[in-house]
Amino acid sequence: KVILRENNVTVRANARDRAEAEHVQAMAAERASRAELRSRRESLAGVMVPAVLVLAAVWIGLLALSNVRERATEIGILRAIGVRARAVVRVFITRAMITGLLGAAIGYAGGLAVALLVESSSPSLRVDSAAALFEPRLMAIVLVAAPLLAMLASWAPAMLAGRQDPAVILARE
Repeated sequence: KVILRENNVTVRANARDRAEAEHVQAMAAERASRAELRSRRESLAGVMVPAVLVLAAVWIGLLALSNVRERATEIGILRAIGVRARAVVRVFITRAMITGLLGAAIGYAGGLAVALLVESSSPSLRVDSAAALFEPRLMAIVLVAAPLLAMLASWAPAMLAGRQDPAVILARE
């Protein structure tokens, strides 16, 4: 019977090699898991973002239509005293643009505040500063896209407001 005994140096070297191999394997599995999770999030965002944009546009359009209906008397008076339809449309589109810009600024600031709260309450999500969460490119996109979306969604109600006949509006009132 032959028994082979290794010296301590060889045993430790083999243990280090096994630990390194396990580490490499675990890191590869973690990278693959994170890539899969990122892919799932991106595919979900690819569906959710357009759906949310469409719903927001419909909601803004309905609010603009409600505003046009509420202001029918004012529109009728303006049109009766000679204000052109283009000016009435411009008022509603400008209002939508300003509302969209304010909403975008408040929404971006609120989202940043929520991200900071989540980051500060979770020990696993450590970011050194608020500057690391702030993305100027995303902010610029939001500050341009939200007013455009609001203006596009308000376009049809604004055109309806501009095309109303003042005699018909004032006769109803």
